[in-house]
Amino acid sequence: MGLQHAAHICWEHVPHTFWSSLSILTLLLIAALLMHRMVMPKPLSAIPYNPEALHRLFGDIPSIIAWNKRHGEQRKWFQAQAIRHNSPIVQVFTKPFWYGPQVVLTDHKEIHDIFHHRWKEFDKGYKESEAFGGIIPDELLSLKLRSPEYKFHKDLMRDLMLPQFLHTVNAPQIYDKSMLLIDLWKRKAEIAAGAPFIFRQDIHMAALDIIMAASFGLSQDESCITKQIHALPEKIPQLNGEQPSDATTIHHFEDVPMDSEAKAITDLAASVQIGFSSPIPVQHHWFLRQLPHLRGAIKIKNGLMRRKISESLKRMPRNDEEAVKSARTALDNMLYRERLLAQKAGREPNFHASYIYDEMLAYVIAGHDTTSSTLSWGLMYLADHQQPQETLRHHLSLVYSQAVAQQRQPTAHEIISSHAPYLDAVIEEILRVSVVLPMISREALVDTTILGYPIPKGTLVMCLSNGPSFFSPGISVDEHLRTKESAKVAGWDDHHMDTFKPERWLERSNNSAGGEKADSMIFNSRKGPMNSFGGGPRGCFGKRLAYMEMRILVVLLFFNFKLLPIDPELRSYRRHEQITVEPADCHIRLRVAPLWM
Repeated sequence: MGLQHAAHICWEHVPHTFWSSLSILTLLLIAALLMHRMVMPKPLSAIPYNPEALHRLFGDIPSIIAWNKRHGEQRKWFQAQAIRHNSPIVQVFTKPFWYGPQVVLTDHKEIHDIFHHRWKEFDKGYKESEAFGGIIPDELLSLKLRSPEYKFHKDLMRDLMLPQFLHTVNAPQIYDKSMLLIDLWKRKAEIAAGAPFIFRQDIHMAALDIIMAASFGLSQDESCITKQIHALPEKIPQLNGEQPSDATTIHHFEDVPMDSEAKAITDLAASVQIGFSSPIPVQHHWFLRQLPHLRGAIKIKNGLMRRKISESLKRMPRNDEEAVKSARTALDNMLYRERLLAQKAGREPNFHASYIYDEMLAYVIAGHDTTSSTLSWGLMYLADHQQPQETLRHHLSLVYSQAVAQQRQPTAHEIISSHAPYLDAVIEEILRVSVVLPMISREALVDTTILGYPIPKGTLVMCLSNGPSFFSPGISVDEHLRTKESAKVAGWDDHHMDTFKPERWLERSNNSAGGEKADSMIFNSRKGPMNSFGGGPRGCFGKRLAYMEMRILVVLLFFNFKLLPIDPELRSYRRHEQITVEPADCHIRLRVAPLWM
């Protein structure tokens, strides 16, 4: 009794503050456990995932960081997960917990089906809108397909990809600026005298000239390439007719700094890369926009827009028919469309609306980066694959035989209107192997399935263009799980999928008996997978412009030059991730060799 009484007395003398503190600590512990459970990754049912990701607050992010340190190409990590799990569909945890898991899809048939036939179930994913939203929030990428705003933006830009506008307005501008690149490289080829030089900046600036001319108009004096030409020495060094014996010695040309407006555009474009690499792109890009160089770039960009809009409005006729005919740039046409849409809506036109500024900047960024990166890869592949290059040059001599006979350049009209199947095959193969956009995302609008796996509404599906079924045999799939449309999609033969081979896109013409006629083969763009432009209603808006740019540039370059082999010591296929995936090392050896010689 004595011990019990003593214990009771001690218990009664425990301060109330102790019990209060203990209760609070218990509640905090329970709250912490619940919070921990809430923020830890939670997988979707049945879809393979990395088990270690479930035990880490940041899911797969540490694995991506480690991969990037070892390999230097973050986007290939996603491809590696499909290979690791031997599954065409996996789930990953690369975003903060409130996003949930993301699905990675590598099967090209299912990707094609989602793009082209299941667009009512899948719309443009938030990944692209987060990446671009920091600088162009009021642009097509950020809008849902069925929204009124999307329809308005499509109406605003409706004419820009019509053949009539492309051929009469854009083609002459692309041709003129491409010829400046030809002139620059003729001079550089003479100066370098067979030695390699770095070409990345030349292609970067030529592509910028082209898209700025198509967007706003660009005089010769404003051209980045013209400034490069003027910076070259007036007299070519004399080598007594001898070629340098060491083809590994790089001839360095001085890069000419871009003017403030061109630099502002490229700086803003470069900032978008954060949106693809950061787990918190919106917050990350907001922070970047507070820094002086991006604040300054935005100010310069807005000044450029105001000036170009003012110039365009001054030359716009009041008559609608005349306004259409007189349009010389994409901006001219867009401002006319704004005037027309305002009249229909019974409102005053807003020529300085955010949607005009954002759509024009998007037009420039998308048109510049994809062409620049794709052409850079194409030049490297054709230099390293001499037989396809020789076949291409021979093909061009047949297609443009009149230009060869007259010892002149093919005209813009001849280039864009010609039937040139091997040329088309080369361009398509360059697009296929360069994979400048290895990932395109879609977001599930409804609860649905992919290959039998449940995909909840709101799930981001990342569709890869660089994994199994594109460059290596596809991972086995139960064919009964496919949709009827998916089963119809053609694929490549398992052999040589990773080889640069333009012939894969060609078929023998039924009307041909063989021989050397340029039309003895037929180009078939559906022979196998190539997803550089996505597909369906949410495919790349500027696809037609990109193809026309590539056609004009490839024709003029290989009509005038032969690309010589590069020493293996200088050739690297390392990839550098920006908005697009660029070659990290760009060396070229040129010989001036017009096809009439």
